[in-house]
Formats: sequence, C-alpha cells, structure tokens
Amino acid sequence: MRDEEGDKFIENALTLPLPQQYRALLEQLRFDYMSMRDPNISSSAGTSGATDYIHHYKALAAQNESPPAAKMIRLA
Repeated sequence: MRDEEGDKFIENALTLPLPQQYRALLEQLRFDYMSMRDPNISSSAGTSGATDYIHHYKALAAQNESPPAAKMIRLA
C-alpha cells in the first residue's frame, strides 16, 4: 500500500511544472544552510575573520597565518 501511495505521489508530481517537480521530488535530498560562526564571539568585537568560525582546520590555519613565499607561488 505504501508503494502505491509513493507511485501516485510521483505521478502527480510529474504533472506539475518543472520547478514545482524539482521541489516536490527532490526536496528531501537537498542540503540545508548552516552557520559555522562561533556563537560566543559578538559581531561587534572586531576580531579577525579566521577566528570567527568553528571548523576542523581552525587550529591548523591559525598556526600558519603567513605561509612561506615558495608555497604561495606553488599555489598560484
């Protein structure tokens, strides 16, 4: 019975215009927005941009604030 309802939902969705089809059929597969900003830092504090975010590489990025010139040339 559940499969029949799913098939009926898909058939009905396919009769919609394309933008509405996308929303109906793929909405559950889309990613949502997220914020990586540190909630403990106020926006008026005027801190540097590197410390305003919480992420896996935060400590590594803080260690290497000014990479060597050879690495910068290699990355360019």
